[in-house]
Amino acid sequence: MQHFEEEGSASRDALRQGDWAEALRLFEARRDDAHEAAETDRLRSAPFRRLRIVEEPLTPYVQWELHWLHMRAQVGHPVRVLPAKEVAADEIDGLLPEIVVLDNRTLYEILYTEAGAYESSRRYTDPEIIEPWVAYISRAYAVAEDIQDYFARAVAHLPPPPAA
Repeated sequence: MQHFEEEGSASRDALRQGDWAEALRLFEARRDDAHEAAETDRLRSAPFRRLRIVEEPLTPYVQWELHWLHMRAQVGHPVRVLPAKEVAADEIDGLLPEIVVLDNRTLYEILYTEAGAYESSRRYTDPEIIEPWVAYISRAYAVAEDIQDYFARAVAHLPPPPAA
């Protein structure tokens, strides 16, 4: 999805109110925590890789989120961006699900309301379900663009988005 309704995020609230400077300031205020989390992941040899599929033009939400993901990448979190057109053929019957895979053994499908609010998640442990998704994500991640490059090319120059 290209729009979510996140609860409990002061930065997201600032975006909703049209205060772009405050939204970005709040991201920066979390830089040290993000760096510490990346370092913990590195020491555990368990990086949390993020693949963000984007449609252009960017929605206000995605523009906001890409600033967050860019900062996280700067401190060591692996993040890549893939244009939606690259997965369009796989979305004939609907959008690809948002999923989280842990240690290639557990998969969570994250479910949202039509408005983009978190609803629930489904947990899967069956390798016959997980393995094809791990392979799909690995292929997509391999052809995706590093967020640092994508951000410099497609996001950094954009004006503040409207309140969203």
